[in-house]
Parts: sequence; C-alpha cells; structure tokens
Amino acid sequence: MSCADHSEAMLQIARESLAVNALDCPVERQDIEQLTYADAQFDTIVCFRLFHHFPTQTIRQRAVSELCRVARSQVVISYSSPWSASSIARRLRALFGGRKSQKFTTSLKEVDACFRTQGFRLVKDFARSPFLHTLHVALFERVQ
Repeated sequence: MSCADHSEAMLQIARESLAVNALDCPVERQDIEQLTYADAQFDTIVCFRLFHHFPTQTIRQRAVSELCRVARSQVVISYSSPWSASSIARRLRALFGGRKSQKFTTSLKEVDACFRTQGFRLVKDFARSPFLHTLHVALFERVQ
C-alpha cells in the first residue's frame, strides 16, 4: 500500500491521519502525469477527488495513461458527471452571471474512452443517485 499526492498540505493531512490510526503506509509526493512508480507496481490504484480538477481532455488522458501504467489489474477513479442535477444547476448559474464552477465535469463516455485506449474495460459505474449527485466512482480492469 502506498499513498501519493502533489499537494504538501494533503500529504501532511494523510501523514497525520495515518499516525492517529496507527497505520504504516508510505506517503509520497507525486505528479499524476509523471509517476515515478514502475510499470504494474500496484494491483489496484484508487484515484479519488482529483479528476474534476483537470480542465482538458488531454490532461485527463495523460493522467489515466499513468494510472493504467502503474496498475497491474484495476483502477478505481472518481469523476464529476455533467448530467447530474447539480452539474446542470452550476452551468445555468454561470450562464446567468453567477460564479463559474471550479469543477470540470467529464462524461462516462469520455472516461471510458480514456481507459479503453489503455487496455482497460469498465466494470461498473457507481453513483448514489446518478441524476442527483455529481460524484461518480468507476471501476476499470485490465483486459487480459
């Protein structure tokens, strides 16, 4: 098991949480677009609450490529759906002069395409209420 983030503040929070819970896990600073891990170093990669920070499809594809490179069998990733009520409300608010959202939404179709180009297939897309909540979690596995 390993933990990585690019933000020093998030790394410190992770270290403190691990210490409070008496867990031993390396915590490293990494760049999602250029991970220093070996190919297939981890059985499963979990990437949570990061994808919505990427403004372009090119950046999202580079991130997925790296996640798939270091994953031996599975990648779990969260993303923000553009088709939820809250995402639509954010777009309407911005359209009518409100504050523009800092979350970049991505369709499941795009997320799936990013993974398919890396030899992974969608196992399941999870959402508590798909048309109400923006946050989705998708599980992908390497095609043998």
